[in-house]
Amino acid sequence: MAKKLIQFLVMSFLLTSVSFAETNKKFELKYSNIEVTVPNKWQSVQKLFGMPLMILGPEVQGKKPVISITSTNIKNISSDSKKIEKNKEGYITGRKKWISKRNGKIIDFLPYEKENWPNIKEAHVIGYSYDLGENRFIEKTYYVNCNDKLFNIKTLITNKHSIFNKKIETILRSFKCS
Repeated sequence: MAKKLIQFLVMSFLLTSVSFAETNKKFELKYSNIEVTVPNKWQSVQKLFGMPLMILGPEVQGKKPVISITSTNIKNISSDSKKIEKNKEGYITGRKKWISKRNGKIIDFLPYEKENWPNIKEAHVIGYSYDLGENRFIEKTYYVNCNDKLFNIKTLITNKHSIFNKKIETILRSFKCS
């Protein structure tokens, strides 16, 4: 009996230990294959609500942090400051219309930034926070150049999901394409 209990405890420990691991996963998207790190208790789902790939975090008060990844057939995007400024204005206008239709309230726009990630050429990021119903959301849009291909990555969290910011960073910075 004691031997079986010890075997059970060892097996439970091993399964629990494995469950805390992060896994590099490969995905086939329409225009490119990618690889990202998916933390334990996060799930990857393809073709959910028409999205090529979504990575969903653990539920907190009925909501999950979401990362969506879409490959495009667009070759790179320009770092030209005039084009960036025009795109930024279009983004702000579009977000204002979207939130207005839903009777929400924009809290703040996050400034445009250009980021360098370990495995890709460059990432352009812009975002905003807004209240919708009883929730505050933070949404970021990333335009990522990888091997001369453009990817659109979005993150959506509530203010209660800020505990997952490091996990989201881990996922984003692990991004690779082929």
